[in-house]
Amino acid sequence: MGYFVSSPRDARATLTKVSILSSTLAEAYASEVCPISLRGYLLTFVNLCWVMGHLIGAGILRKAAIMTGTWSYRMPFAVQWAWPVPLFALLLFAPESPWWLVRKGKLDKAERSVRRLAPSQQKDEARDAVAAMVRTNQLEKDVQESTSWLSCFRGTDLSVCLSSRRNIC
Repeated sequence: MGYFVSSPRDARATLTKVSILSSTLAEAYASEVCPISLRGYLLTFVNLCWVMGHLIGAGILRKAAIMTGTWSYRMPFAVQWAWPVPLFALLLFAPESPWWLVRKGKLDKAERSVRRLAPSQQKDEARDAVAAMVRTNQLEKDVQESTSWLSCFRGTDLSVCLSSRRNIC
């Protein structure tokens, strides 16, 4: 079938994974680098971009459906591949996520990133913010080591799971 996938089923699985990743990474990145006071607006804007993309795609496919010739299938592909070029150019100017830098152990870069992203009156609190990120990251590591998927079906988590199943049925 191709270089990256061996069957249509593999192609669908790969596209599904890419779609899930791209639809969740934008929100996660936006919530990490945006100031708290603007976070809701930015996350709403990300969702608005998804909706606008679907509307543009529907309009292009509607036009392509009545076209004849080779451009009836080339036009949707051409428009689809026109978006990554400006987006990759914008990625060059995107700031690093301080949370990612903390997880990689680059605390000095994380502090610089926090200073860059913080409002001017909060730039002095960058060290405290990075310290809080380090504590949170350590807590997440500790919790992750002591839990498993099987623990979701023990004790009170089991009763929550069973009661939610009853409500669905």
